[in-house]
Amino acid sequence: MCTRCAQHSVILDNIGADWTDCLDSGPRPQPTPRTGGHSLDADRAAGSERVIRHAFELARRRATAGHEGRVTVGAKTNMLPATDGLFTDVATEYPDIVHETFIVDDLAHYGHDYAYFESAHGTAPDIAGKHVINPTATLLSASMMLDYLGLHDDAVRLERAVDAVYADAAVLTPDQGGRASTEQFAQHVIGALR
Repeated sequence: MCTRCAQHSVILDNIGADWTDCLDSGPRPQPTPRTGGHSLDADRAAGSERVIRHAFELARRRATAGHEGRVTVGAKTNMLPATDGLFTDVATEYPDIVHETFIVDDLAHYGHDYAYFESAHGTAPDIAGKHVINPTATLLSASMMLDYLGLHDDAVRLERAVDAVYADAAVLTPDQGGRASTEQFAQHVIGALR
């Protein structure tokens, strides 16, 4: 684990964009402490409230220990005010803790001392297992991670390799008008790296 990141705690409330997939999925695991962070999946109001309270309690403990006590949430309050607005409701019970809310789409995933990289996409259950998912978002997220880690030349090489595959247009996934599989697209990116 990155030692620069160990001073930050991250709570991931992985509700996801498709709320309806989660409504009847059963109980979720309790928070599992890990070095520098916690992760759990909460898909109901009670579960989300538990996550939010855990974040505020953790911030309070950190403030008591001399660290910044702050809770920042990235949510879809503009689209899901009834569910994601719960954060604001719970926050009023913690006036001693600084809190802020950002629309998740606008929230930067990295800062001076931390970073979080992921490919942004939906769940695409209709194409799961069909080997036609476009890996571009994952590859470009990897490029951003390489750049953040100081591997600028490697980041640029990866971006250029992806660009070269698109420019050639011979091996594209179906969402880009091609007929290539995920693996074929990835192999062409690997070939462009050489």
